[in-house]
Amino acid sequence: MRVSKFTLVFLTTFLGHQTTTALTQLFDAYGVTSKGLSCTGHRYMNFQVYAQAKFACKEGKPNHAITNDANVKKHFENFLPIVLEKVRDAGSTGTLYLAPLLRGNVVETQNTFIGKNSDLGSDRLVLNENCDIITAITNSHRRNEGESSSLDIQICKKYY
Repeated sequence: MRVSKFTLVFLTTFLGHQTTTALTQLFDAYGVTSKGLSCTGHRYMNFQVYAQAKFACKEGKPNHAITNDANVKKHFENFLPIVLEKVRDAGSTGTLYLAPLLRGNVVETQNTFIGKNSDLGSDRLVLNENCDIITAITNSHRRNEGESSSLDIQICKKYY
């Protein structure tokens, strides 16, 4: 009996206590995620990013009512070559879709999107056909001296 108690204590302390209430680790297409994303100075925490991805998906697939919305695609018509160039292995993940990445309270901004009452902002999630988050992108106006401004699409950065 003493040996079995010692063994139990040893295995519990050596291997760690296993629990069924452990938080699940979120993954994106390339493994464990960072703390969040930073797009032109605005930070999105992971829970906000994943809530937005869940909003844009239906039963594990992109919700085309959202991903094909004209306001979601506005100013991002040429996003695909930029993502394929700057994100490793993005081309091997299947078809890529855009989803809104909205600032502020997730539920309120999603209701705003559904009601189409305001601008969607300059940030978007890039999802594959399995609703994995590939990256996030943002656009900004680039001004050239003496010329009109043009939109510049950039990859949002992960922060740790």
